[in-house]
Amino acid sequence: MRESDANRTACAARNPPSADRSGQFWAAVDPRVVRAVERHNRRIGGRIQTVIQKLLLGYVLSAFAYLALRLLFRVRVLGKERLSELREGAIFAFRHFFEWDPFLSCYAIFFPRNLLRPRFVPVVLGGHFWMRTRARRAFAWLCGILGLVRSRGERQIAFDRAVELVGRRKQAIAMFPTGPIGRSRTYDVRPGVGWLALRAPEAPVIPVSVHGLQSVTLWDVLRLRRPAVTIALGEEIRASELASLPKEERVEAICEWIRTQWTVAEAAVRLPERISTPAPSAAGAAPALAPAVVVRRV
Repeated sequence: MRESDANRTACAARNPPSADRSGQFWAAVDPRVVRAVERHNRRIGGRIQTVIQKLLLGYVLSAFAYLALRLLFRVRVLGKERLSELREGAIFAFRHFFEWDPFLSCYAIFFPRNLLRPRFVPVVLGGHFWMRTRARRAFAWLCGILGLVRSRGERQIAFDRAVELVGRRKQAIAMFPTGPIGRSRTYDVRPGVGWLALRAPEAPVIPVSVHGLQSVTLWDVLRLRRPAVTIALGEEIRASELASLPKEERVEAICEWIRTQWTVAEAAVRLPERISTPAPSAAGAAPALAPAVVVRRV
């Protein structure tokens, strides 16, 4: 065997095809990084971390970020009154496109409420982008981002911390169950949000859909064209309402409910005249907008 072939063989042995980092969270194949992510997650919600996160994101940066958001975009928020009805912690399931849009979505719906109620400075469940390096994990610590490891499934330390925060501290938890889909029009709602909801069955899961970001370009933002972005808070669901279903069906029902609420909100945003002034039915009543998926709630 030639030396170059031997080198390639040795390299392949150290990096087998199953360890390919494309398409999945690469920490899942590197035990050292998995341990680092778990240590990071245990520190989220600690006293020092919580104080720094609330001060930094809730007070120091919030007004500036909100003004910048309003300067660069024409933002409309639908269903924001749902927040005033919350008396407990909640899980917010956001539709997600790019790595930067969580900042836009969270400041748009939580400011200025977070100034008086710091629990609306959300703890975020994030993916591999924020966990790859020590520098990113340090930034994630400042921002209160918990790291998920796909190979762990529902056995996540991040879920343990999130359940404690949403229950005992009535903290807002932000999840992005599609992952960053970019400009794709197709997506899957991953089961992680259902797993977390089952661990905190009394916590409301509130779907949050974001519309208009897929067509936004950096050029539009730099030229101050102020593209329109609409963020809509949908109807909540609680895992306790599905108690009669088997576990797998409860997870699936929660994911389908989130997808349905996103679909309904998208229709409302795209066809406002049809939603606001529906044509009367044969019986004289205005037809309701039917969701794309019917979810059985018990």
